[in-house]
Amino acid sequence: MTAAHYRPWEPLLPATWAVKGTALVVAPHPDDEILGCGGVVAAHRDQGVEVHVAVMTDGGLGNPGGDGGPEYVALRKEETLRALDLLGGAEHHFLGYPDGSLKDNWGPVGDLVSLIDRVRPTTLLLPSPYEVHPDHRATSLIAFRAVRAAAEKPELLCYEVGAMMPANLLLDITPQMLKKEAAVRAFPSQLLHHDLVAKVRALNHARTVNVDDAAIRYAEAYLRVDPARADGFLDIVEQLLRLTDDMGPSL
Repeated sequence: MTAAHYRPWEPLLPATWAVKGTALVVAPHPDDEILGCGGVVAAHRDQGVEVHVAVMTDGGLGNPGGDGGPEYVALRKEETLRALDLLGGAEHHFLGYPDGSLKDNWGPVGDLVSLIDRVRPTTLLLPSPYEVHPDHRATSLIAFRAVRAAAEKPELLCYEVGAMMPANLLLDITPQMLKKEAAVRAFPSQLLHHDLVAKVRALNHARTVNVDDAAIRYAEAYLRVDPARADGFLDIVEQLLRLTDDMGPSL
């Protein structure tokens, strides 16, 4: 057994720390760009910095037991645009892949490579590879592959939505939280099935558990990844996830 590594507390910085230039957010579904990194998006727009959002899927499976046809897909798109406007607006790119189609599908890599090289983002925000939802995890892997192939090499910040990750950065979004909550409320189709406002508030509040400042009430957690070390990092994550699942209870 190797010597134990004791992790330091995650550095806590203001959300404006992430505002270094144009940001590109890669979201698995319409709403993940708000749930995962809405505070940082708001921080960019508050400073007049350009944000692009690429939504991978059409969100057609977001209505459990209901219709996921063209009208519903159009509604998901309208909700996303309304939510982004509440954060200050963003350039949007709807890639339109069917909901649930991203697992082991590398077709979207080329789309993202083209977008990265066209937008030339300083920062790329992508889902954490620790996410459980297949579309979320697939989007993370697709985005990592796209960065490997792209000419541009932006800073990589992984965000969390459905699974808390071992983060190495906390960003204080207390000043942006009211805007983020308003943007979450712009998705009534999803609020029918989930109390997303309460869940997002709980997640971002929980991330302040080790913060000794009562004025800091909400934080978004990020995993900053060095693009040059991403392949080795992903190999280790893959091994860790497989081992974790293998040790779980048999159902």
